[in-house]
Amino acid sequence: MDSSLHLSEEEKRIIEFDSLAAQEDAEKIEATFMDMLNEYLDTHYEIQNIHSLFVPADGSCLYHAILVSYQSKFEGFQLELNHYEMRKRVSTYLLQHIDDDNHLVRFQNFFPLVLPQGILESRSELRNR
Repeated sequence: MDSSLHLSEEEKRIIEFDSLAAQEDAEKIEATFMDMLNEYLDTHYEIQNIHSLFVPADGSCLYHAILVSYQSKFEGFQLELNHYEMRKRVSTYLLQHIDDDNHLVRFQNFFPLVLPQGILESRSELRNR
């Protein structure tokens, strides 16, 4: 193998340092963004206790957010679930109710905001979409 592709110890240290610094910068940026978002929510919305929270960006952020939401709704009550179990339960529920159209009726109230003016869709068209 070509020796020019191997990094020196000094180059490895520089890359490692840069990687750690980038991670620290990303965490600072995220914290600053979170602070700014919470300030915006406090300023522009009169709803009490509305604020953003960090959830891991691991592909299960929706399920982490659901868990955090439940915990905040029930004053910190710790659910006996983790994000894996929540994903499983939500998926199972959706599969069991795949033919349930009740949510489409509620969604129809938002048609003017979603569909171009004058376009109507049947329930089956809406479900397919």
